[in-house]
Amino acid sequence: MEAKHLSDGRVALRDTEQPDTEPWVLRRAVWDKFVAGAKNGIFDF
Repeated sequence: MEAKHLSDGRVALRDTEQPDTEPWVLRRAVWDKFVAGAKNGIFDF
């Protein structure tokens, strides 16, 4: 996965193994909550 911050504040995510597929575009608040959860260990990666 790659993340790119867009000029309007949203974040686009794309699958690097399937680069021709459409990216997921998230509101900044959703992205921030995901990152906070990852940093706090709530996901089992």
